[in-house]
Amino acid sequence: MMTPHRRLRCKDTMMRHSHPHRLTLSRLAGRGFTLVELMIAMTLVGGLVAMIYGMFARTSDALIDVDAMAGATDEARFALEMVRNELQSAGSQATPNATVDPWVRPNDSPMFGLIPYEGWQNSREIYQGNATLQAIAARNPQSAFSGVVVVGAYDFPQSFLISEVRPDGGRVENVERGMGRLTRIDPFDVSADSAVIADDTDPRALALTEAASARGLRISDRQGYMQFVPVRQASISSGALELTTAAITFRGEGRMTGLESIDGAENDYDAAFLDAFWFRVRVDPFDPTNLQLVRHRLNFGPLMALNSPTQTQLEGVIVGVDDAEREANTLVIANHVVDFRVWFDCANAFGALEPTPLASEWEPATGACLTPPAMGSQPHQARVAHLRLSMRSENERTNRPHFEVAGDADWLGFQEVEGTMQTYDVDPRNPGAASVVTVQSSVDLANFRMRGL
Repeated sequence: MMTPHRRLRCKDTMMRHSHPHRLTLSRLAGRGFTLVELMIAMTLVGGLVAMIYGMFARTSDALIDVDAMAGATDEARFALEMVRNELQSAGSQATPNATVDPWVRPNDSPMFGLIPYEGWQNSREIYQGNATLQAIAARNPQSAFSGVVVVGAYDFPQSFLISEVRPDGGRVENVERGMGRLTRIDPFDVSADSAVIADDTDPRALALTEAASARGLRISDRQGYMQFVPVRQASISSGALELTTAAITFRGEGRMTGLESIDGAENDYDAAFLDAFWFRVRVDPFDPTNLQLVRHRLNFGPLMALNSPTQTQLEGVIVGVDDAEREANTLVIANHVVDFRVWFDCANAFGALEPTPLASEWEPATGACLTPPAMGSQPHQARVAHLRLSMRSENERTNRPHFEVAGDADWLGFQEVEGTMQTYDVDPRNPGAASVVTVQSSVDLANFRMRGL
């Protein structure tokens, strides 16, 4: 018979034999992991982390690219809308072509609402600055740039009454149709209240005087005849604006051109200010790989003296006596521009629109009615302006290859090289390219069509 003590020992022995893994786990817990086990674990964990990081990096990169393209799209739309608005105002309070306008006396001055210049359309000369730009040009053969000079009434689009007109100027009196049109009915709200601008020391006077010497002046008589003259100087005294201008011609004995002569003190005429702006693409002064769409304010007087301007001549009439002043009169509309095109639908001798490639696709055509030299051009025949602007994202992406095109090669579904761009190679030394967004718009040149010259 088994004693209680013996039965307990036997039971303990049976339990140990029935659960041998308890001993193994106890031994493993005591001795830890081997080096091979640690290496395998680290490899697995590293691979998992790499997969997670790769997914995160790709997602983050895509989000950054989408955000950059959204910003470029907004900037491109804003820039194109600005150019569109000022093209729509081309010739406002002015004339499409002074040489053929029967209401301009004298009409021998080359005053145009649109001024063409040599190489104004589809130029690639901007790439000739240095070796880097030339290399970029070689990698982006379908990239080109247009430019256009627009003359019209922008800062002060309404007309006003000018009195005491003389051969070298006139006076805008402090009346509702005079200074009231320039201050109290100012669409840009220059005047904070209806108080009279007493003199040049008033901060509100700057809008009228600081850019006056770069502006032009349109004067019309009671018969509707117009004359365009540059403004030399402007000052405010006792609430009135005193203007000094280039020579104003009056009709008189034996003279059939000029303004109607009005005897007496109340020689009032209708007048309007004119501004001249040059839209073009230039190289960023601080970054040679960044191309900017800019708007220069031009000096109206020297501009009128240019019969067939070149780009160099236009650079010489940007308002300012030095680089700092010229830069102050330059507005950067958009950065990272890779393609900017302007072309026009023109009317023929019967007033009907000529056929255009726009009927089948957005392909820039040569603007025949704006072909230089200016004296041989017919800008008054322009009826519709077409704009196309392409802009790139700020940075290249190494996982986005650059698609080069040549000849008639198919390119991402576009059969023509002149199709909208998809990628732009900012740095040919590195792999990858920047994404590109393209916006386009058309604008009816209302003043040109209305006058029907």
